Amino acid sequence: MCYVYQQQAASSLGALGQRLAEQEDHFAGRAASFQREILHLQKLVRDKQQDLDEVLQQKRQVEGELEVVWEAATRENQKIRKSLHGTSSKSSIRPLLQHSPMFESDSDQRQNPSSDESEKNAMDFYS
Repeated sequence: MCYVYQQQAASSLGALGQRLAEQEDHFAGRAASFQREILHLQKLVRDKQQDLDEVLQQKRQVEGELEVVWEAATRENQKIRKSLHGTSSKSSIRPLLQHSPMFESDSDQRQNPSSDESEKNAMDFYS
């Protein structure tokens, strides 16, 4: 009788061991799958960061070019204004030019800061 119980216990232990081994394999497979997914997501994050860095670099470059154009336009406006004021002193058009907003200088006005600068300034506000 004791022998029958031993056989049943051994059989149950064998089945339990088999189930545990299957679960272990299943969990190892899931862990490997999750690890692959993590690596994939890390690569996506690196790619997106690289894209973002490139766009920010392009933005800075465009802002620099815009600054050069702005300064050139301001200088050109000042030259035109000087030229017109010099030639208009002898004509009756001078009062019109002195009051025309078209010839007001923008060079004294502060430009809007770039979004990078405004973000930094916003952060300074809270610190």
